[in-house]
Amino acid sequence: MRLNLRLVLLVFAVLLGSSLFMSALTYQQFAESIEPAINKKSDAIAKTVESEIVRALGYGIPLDAINGLEEYFDPIVDANPEIYGIRLQRGKSRVDSAEFEEAANQPEAIQKSYPVVYDGKTVAQISLLVDGEYAQKKSLELLLDLLTVIVVSVIIAFELVVFIVGFNISYRIQQIMASIKAFVDQQRIRLIQDSSKDELGFLTRQLNRRMHEISARGNKPIESGSATGLQPVNFIRWPFFLLVFSESLSLSFFPIFVGQFYSPDWGVSREFVVGLPISIFMFIWALSLPVGGVWSDTVGRRRAFIFGSLLTAIGLILTAFTYTLIDLLVWRSITAIGYGIVFITVQGFVTDNTDQSNRNRGMATFVATFFAGSLSGTAIGGILADHISMPIIFLLSAILSLGSALFVARFIAGGGGNIRPKLSLATIKEVCTDRSFLMVTLFSAIPSKIALTGFLYFSAPLFISSLDATKSTGGRVIMLYGLFIICLSSLIAQYADRFKSRLPLILFGGTLGALAIAIPAAMPSLVGLMISIALLGMAHAIAVPSQLTFITETNQTLCARLGLGQVVGIFRLMERVGNILGPIIFGLFISLFGITQAYGWLSFLVGSATLTLAVWVFKSRRRGQP
Repeated sequence: MRLNLRLVLLVFAVLLGSSLFMSALTYQQFAESIEPAINKKSDAIAKTVESEIVRALGYGIPLDAINGLEEYFDPIVDANPEIYGIRLQRGKSRVDSAEFEEAANQPEAIQKSYPVVYDGKTVAQISLLVDGEYAQKKSLELLLDLLTVIVVSVIIAFELVVFIVGFNISYRIQQIMASIKAFVDQQRIRLIQDSSKDELGFLTRQLNRRMHEISARGNKPIESGSATGLQPVNFIRWPFFLLVFSESLSLSFFPIFVGQFYSPDWGVSREFVVGLPISIFMFIWALSLPVGGVWSDTVGRRRAFIFGSLLTAIGLILTAFTYTLIDLLVWRSITAIGYGIVFITVQGFVTDNTDQSNRNRGMATFVATFFAGSLSGTAIGGILADHISMPIIFLLSAILSLGSALFVARFIAGGGGNIRPKLSLATIKEVCTDRSFLMVTLFSAIPSKIALTGFLYFSAPLFISSLDATKSTGGRVIMLYGLFIICLSSLIAQYADRFKSRLPLILFGGTLGALAIAIPAAMPSLVGLMISIALLGMAHAIAVPSQLTFITETNQTLCARLGLGQVVGIFRLMERVGNILGPIIFGLFISLFGITQAYGWLSFLVGSATLTLAVWVFKSRRRGQP
């Protein structure tokens, strides 16, 4: 165990050090070259405009008779963000690009003048309004992109190294130790299944040869099967991370992508149309969880994961070639089915390969991997969207999804889990008659998911776009949520057991989440949104893990009778209602009140749900109920 930790830390240190060194060199080179590049570009633009005017003069067209200069200037300004405007001064008259006068009043605008020379005489003057702070802005943007890439690289490397070390070292050593322990303690002979050609493989072959000799001399039977039957949870981390990463690449720009298909002739608001594919995705995903869980139990985790990954890849490929909104809804539904199958299959894999002594740790690994993939994909997707087209990013996502399927096919052993009782309406009704289950689900779990999809995934990209920020900025801002979840979840979990009841954590997290959503209403800026997303991540790190723990602790009899998986499955199914309602509710609020006030109304909704739960807790305790 110490060896594994040392190897991971060594790789982490080498990767981080090299990334920081290369990033520093890249940033220094960029900072030194961007200012001269902007000057050269301004000179080239002025020279191009001059050549067009001189050519018109060469055709015999008088300078005052040259028309359409405004229409010629505007596309040049739009294509070059460092240029605020263009003006042609010809005697006392002048022609300006759109909004030239307004841009000239900005403090960072610098006016550069160039003469128009024809037949040896200066006949006019070209003025360019250049953003004097553009170099600093691009340098800061590059620095933030580099830091984002470093963070994501470390996360990706960590996930990959954990698998490599686990598969090539830890698991094989565990097999050797299990075989030796079985022989020493119980005189049982179990061979080790390992055909590698490295040092551990040599050790394994020598040990198996000795076991065969002992079996032959003592007439002891050789037991079938491996020395250990369980696959470590770390085996599934990397392919699951890869699939979540691939699906999350589009999170930072997906509302913008959907907006391309909107038509005012439909008679509905733009916000409603943008939120519809997200709600449909969440709805189909929710429906696929119980069905996919039963199917995964039947066909085995390996086959279910591969099928779900392939289905996800197909949906992503079709999404890249979307032409209408109806197409998009169908393709996203296919993606949601595959994504849901993988999601519930990985939970089943964790359950199959853990017991009571390490199941909580296994589920914590599942949650951390999910948010690590979501965080990394969102950040990298935002950066990519500024440089390549959105359909190409969907194709890249499909390739990564196929990679996760190939990985599982190569490294994960086959076989199915234990057959669990099938989900039925009677079971759902029985679970929902428990008041504590129902109250926590309705007034904490569902509002948390409404905040997640409505606030974070739906409104945040729209709000960032309204501030004229880049898509990479959107990815960096949204990744704050996952970063706080990853950093705080395990830390908070260590202290959560000290509470006799999980309800204080649930109530505190709900209150903090409501306050977090209200911040953009009071501070409608990028900084305000960043603070809000960070606090929402903190709130969910406190409340969300406690929700499931509270339900299982207060319904032990029900869990024993129906099975823990049944109760957890019903809870997961019901909380997905919040995922579906989030974009719809926030889209409605935006259409009625505007995006700034919509944050206030969503905060009121989440806060009211938390207050209702608090009142129920208070009344229950006054009545002496547990």
